[in-house]
Amino acid sequence: MPDALAKPRPKRRAKEAGTAVVETKPAVTGLKRLLAASCKGGVGKTGLARNIAVAAAQDGLRVIIIDTDEQRNIGDWLGVRPEAAKQVTPIAHVEADLNDIDRVLSEHNNYDLMIIDTPTAIEQNPAAVQQILLASDFVLVPTGTSKDDINSVSRWMRHVREQEVPCAYVLNRVRRNVGSLLRAKLTLQDSGPLCPFDIPLTEDFVTAGDNGLSVLELRNGAGSEEIRGLWKYIRAEMGL
Repeated sequence: MPDALAKPRPKRRAKEAGTAVVETKPAVTGLKRLLAASCKGGVGKTGLARNIAVAAAQDGLRVIIIDTDEQRNIGDWLGVRPEAAKQVTPIAHVEADLNDIDRVLSEHNNYDLMIIDTPTAIEQNPAAVQQILLASDFVLVPTGTSKDDINSVSRWMRHVREQEVPCAYVLNRVRRNVGSLLRAKLTLQDSGPLCPFDIPLTEDFVTAGDNGLSVLELRNGAGSEEIRGLWKYIRAEMGL
């Protein structure tokens, strides 16, 4: 990351308390923010954000996605989401400009989980990205297995860890039983924590996304178990 982001991490402010609404789950004591951010395009960051949102909603949490990506793919996805899915797993959504992020973060506290989806070119908005980073409880860094992917995200990971924000890589859109996957795992673990669940490249992710769904909402959706595993990992790391 550019030097403009390399600032000392200030003491983090306490979050406003929220109220859990599902009796079968542990009480949630306040809003938690999950930042999905990567310097590398094409790693499926937005797709992961919406699948995690559905997993969290299915788990009984009140979820909101803050979409700061100018492509607004989250809004497009929610726009074609079936009404039945909206009723069963409600997900709130706000589109925001990075320059207005302070107001947006402060106004939407009546949720258990806020997922923040960022643009790919996060280095172009260093001050706003730094603000989001320091307000986050966990940073998920999606990456592919190529050398270009790893070189790009490792620089961002170093910056996140310097700010002492809990974080982890997640390998996404991977092909199983290939040498590049193992090499990527070995390399990534040298620079930061790695989620134990990697997400496979399957056609069901495309089918689900095109229809406003998560792979979790398809019958026997290929990749659904990995998404559930990823969400369980994130939930444990965030104390949700």
